Amino acid sequence: MNIGIFGTFDLLNYGDLLFPIIAEAELRERLGEVKVIPYSYRKKTTSDWPYDVKRLGELDSDWPALDGVVIGGGHLIRFDSEIAPGYYPENPEELAHPEAYWLAPALAAVQKNVPVCWNAPSASLGLPGWGRELIGEALKKSEYCSVRDTASALELDGLGANLQLVPDSAFGVDRVFKPRQPSEKPYLIIQANPSLRELIDGFKQSDLSKQYDIYFLPVCVCLDDGLSTVSDLWPEAIGLELMPDLESMAAWIGGAAGVVAASLHLSITALTYGVPVLRRACTADGKYAFLQESPRVFWTREPQDQPYQSFLEALGTRCKCGLALSAASKLKKHWDQIASIFLKGAKEKHPESNFGAINRRILLIKKTEAKPD
Repeated sequence: MNIGIFGTFDLLNYGDLLFPIIAEAELRERLGEVKVIPYSYRKKTTSDWPYDVKRLGELDSDWPALDGVVIGGGHLIRFDSEIAPGYYPENPEELAHPEAYWLAPALAAVQKNVPVCWNAPSASLGLPGWGRELIGEALKKSEYCSVRDTASALELDGLGANLQLVPDSAFGVDRVFKPRQPSEKPYLIIQANPSLRELIDGFKQSDLSKQYDIYFLPVCVCLDDGLSTVSDLWPEAIGLELMPDLESMAAWIGGAAGVVAASLHLSITALTYGVPVLRRACTADGKYAFLQESPRVFWTREPQDQPYQSFLEALGTRCKCGLALSAASKLKKHWDQIASIFLKGAKEKHPESNFGAINRRILLIKKTEAKPD
């Protein structure tokens, strides 16, 4: 069985790269021999990437071999073009950006009569009316529709789909990468992101480095992460450049005494392995809001405040919180449903579906109706 999965799997972003690996593991557990084939703008190979990624331009010729389609997860349901610096299709006159990696495949698949399942993506707020119509067209004909947060569900309300609210599938990372301890000495992981500079400076003023090794970890390399953005603050800290080695990333995160995070999926991975997380309080809304349900996430406004001190007290403790346990239970049902749909198989495929034509349709609609960014 071959399942196409669509998203930004050609970007150096830890969370996005996890989705195909988790999807394949969950579907194989239920269906046996399953191959999940990632599609994105750019071709990637296992010579320097966790898995092969096929170009979206190959999709029309691949339809005969595909038994199902998975959309997402991650923040996919959006129409703004600024996904990551320099991230655009190589042929923008043929592929609508960013719709080509999520909406166009869904529309093409439902026209083709290939089963479509949405893997709990999230949606931007304030979607344009022309975009809502196209999304509704895809959702109403999809076999299974899920989003990962209440805000996304409310944004997509009224489009005629039976939307399920499902946790981000990255909460299943520990089912793919079993916990292990990569270092003998206790250590703290700090995401190498410039938004955390004030917290890093506060940590440096403490005596934390006497008890723990300090590691800077780039997570969202395609965005702002990089050792050079924080290394000047704490030259003694050790840089960990592991991307795109996802298994090593998960091992180092899961083995930490604590994690200081800006990334959603860094936070989710830590919680999944029972590791306490420190975040800036100004990031407690939007797609991060559900993290407030976990007592293992500490929200600091400034170094030395009470949440900061509580995080320090929690360092080295390991406890899987109720949020992570509940997510695991809900995700089991999520993958059970998706597997049962693919097990039924596709109906007779319609020959007229054309991914290229759908992209041209979207491009024309955007040109005539969409306001510029």
